[in-house]
Amino acid sequence: MNLTVYLYAVFLIAVKEIKGLKNYKFLSGNSNVDKVCAVNYRVFTKVGVSGTIECATECSETNGCDAIFFSSVNGSCIGCRKLTDLSSALVASTTNVFYQLVNENFLEWHYGKSRYFLDVSKTMNYSDAKVHCQLFGAHVVVPDSQDEQNFLIDRLSSTTDVSLTFMGIIDPTFTHAFLAEHSGTTVNYAYWAPGQPAGYDRLCTSMYLGHGWKWHNNDCYYSYHVVCEYE
Repeated sequence: MNLTVYLYAVFLIAVKEIKGLKNYKFLSGNSNVDKVCAVNYRVFTKVGVSGTIECATECSETNGCDAIFFSSVNGSCIGCRKLTDLSSALVASTTNVFYQLVNENFLEWHYGKSRYFLDVSKTMNYSDAKVHCQLFGAHVVVPDSQDEQNFLIDRLSSTTDVSLTFMGIIDPTFTHAFLAEHSGTTVNYAYWAPGQPAGYDRLCTSMYLGHGWKWHNNDCYYSYHVVCEYE
């Protein structure tokens, strides 16, 4: 085989390797390793590595390593565990602004100072939804402006397999005097679908794809997706 052809073939294989690794590992050029790999998720540190592929290979051969940081400055190769759930992501993000959530079932969005999390693999009733969000120091989402609602519409509309999501807005007196449950404050912004809210016997609320993500009031025992809001 011609040497040039051989070297090009090796190059293509290497590129394919890197592309494949990017599905499960992050590759960053930030020299501050502590901002990339949270200490609790660091698996190994190796200096003198010649390149990203060698660093990735080292990771693949190390138990518990799911992500790498490679610095070409000193050949520093750092192996990390990937952040696979909301709790680990929130723990890591308290001190690491460059953390990465890798579990493909979890979506994270940013709007202003708020962060939103959605686990597309789970639906649950409202009681479980509250606990689910509280475990991460968050609450069930409460849109409080048209801008925030438009942001959520944009994100939810680009998410597959999600058509109904609970909101953290309740009607505790069954008089359509709606409150944000996490704060107990009156809800002043609303985005109700036509004919909604309906009835005076429904405690919970949701956003519904079929009506352009407008709001509905509903029973709490239904099983919907939940967006958690972390402020």
